[in-house]
Amino acid sequence: MSRLYNDPVARAQFHAQGLATLGLDMAWDDAVTAYIAADVRTEAHAEFGPLALAKETADLDRIRAGSEYGEGWRNTDEGRAIACRYDEAVDAL
Repeated sequence: MSRLYNDPVARAQFHAQGLATLGLDMAWDDAVTAYIAADVRTEAHAEFGPLALAKETADLDRIRAGSEYGEGWRNTDEGRAIACRYDEAVDAL
């Protein structure tokens, strides 16, 4: 389910299906709009929030270490620290 749900087209279809039911019941309308608003905020936070920025920084560090040390960059002290930070950033998302 999560793989399909992370697909932007599938998420848009899911939201459209929920929006298609609006107008039947006021409580339902409130619940659907609140759910979609929360989902959009959650997705935006995952894409642009502090955890995403930490992952981007870790990505750039990983790329720099690969350029500087070559294939065995993870075998250096700095490389191990960078790999650890990268793994933590990915796990946090």
